[in-house]
Amino acid sequence: MRDRSIRRLTYLQQSGASSRVLNLQKIAERSRRDPEHRRRPFFQTRALNESIILKHRLRGNEIDLFEEPCSVATKVILPLDPRDLRAGGQFFFIGQRDFDAALRQAIGETGYANEADRRLLRLLNATPSFDPFLLREALRREHYSPAECYLVIPPGEALRMQSFVQAEMSDLASLDLSAGGASGASSFHLARKLTSETALDELEPLRLALKFNRNDFADGVFAWRGMLYYKWVLSNLAREMPGVVDEIQNLRSRMPPSADIARQTVRARRKIATEINRAQLCAGDIVALYDRAYGALVAERNPAKFRAFLFEAPSLFTQLGEILGALTHVVSFWRYRVKRGAAINITSDDLCDIFADFELSLSPREEDRSIQSELPQKSLSYA
Repeated sequence: MRDRSIRRLTYLQQSGASSRVLNLQKIAERSRRDPEHRRRPFFQTRALNESIILKHRLRGNEIDLFEEPCSVATKVILPLDPRDLRAGGQFFFIGQRDFDAALRQAIGETGYANEADRRLLRLLNATPSFDPFLLREALRREHYSPAECYLVIPPGEALRMQSFVQAEMSDLASLDLSAGGASGASSFHLARKLTSETALDELEPLRLALKFNRNDFADGVFAWRGMLYYKWVLSNLAREMPGVVDEIQNLRSRMPPSADIARQTVRARRKIATEINRAQLCAGDIVALYDRAYGALVAERNPAKFRAFLFEAPSLFTQLGEILGALTHVVSFWRYRVKRGAAINITSDDLCDIFADFELSLSPREEDRSIQSELPQKSLSYA
């Protein structure tokens, strides 16, 4: 029997381009001659340091593996042959029942993970997405500093995000943030500080304006960076997604499919467009909470609402991270499998595999449904 989950994972391993996947095996292969990779590994345990870690939508038969109900879990795969995933491998879920026993069985007694590695696994489980920017922030807050090869943010992407944040900060920069005042020309510097690993003392005027104590300010800045990053991702998706959905709706396989496969494909195309629409609206509704709180800070010069939002923001990260992670997975994986402008050579089975993966990834959680039920009835142009 053909294992379609292995096929999909093989594609992901080849592309290495999804916020749902932390492909340490591919990084190890690419960075073997990098002395920093050897000196500052992600995990101390070699098997973990060459694993593939992904955010995984649980199937029905997997839910009972957990004490507490959840819909998405963090799956760690230890390939038997990193060059060929079809050879199989060990896997476990972080936080599953009898987690230590599952970890020990997968790694083996001689290579059993130390406490620092087990702490890092728990941190990855709590991180909603493996986007380099958010992952770097999460690791930094817990004093992990792996080699740069693990957290590469393309220079062009970093600049585009900083430009986006600079535009967001233009109104705030004109406010009087300290006794000495703040120049309207400082939006660039404020954006740089908010998107870099700058020392918090450089943001001292902002701390005073928001009336944070020193201990809470670090958490507040982390939350602010996270929300700005998510808002930037959502703005990029708004530009990319219509073209991707159009291709999903219209791409035809190399050979005509059977009648049964054709019916499944029609249903899947419709379902994917509907779920993408729902997910974007839901993410937009959460980001709108940030916009309202930030608007109160800028327009009303009322830091209390914004400060209260930053305290609550981490509770929104998991939901927003899962939604945007699923959407960016659709875009990045589709662009990898169906390269824009290239000759299309895809089978009906390939399309079924891809569509099944997208449907599962986009399936709403109950929390998403509750937010969506409160939205006005509206849709995007492609739904």
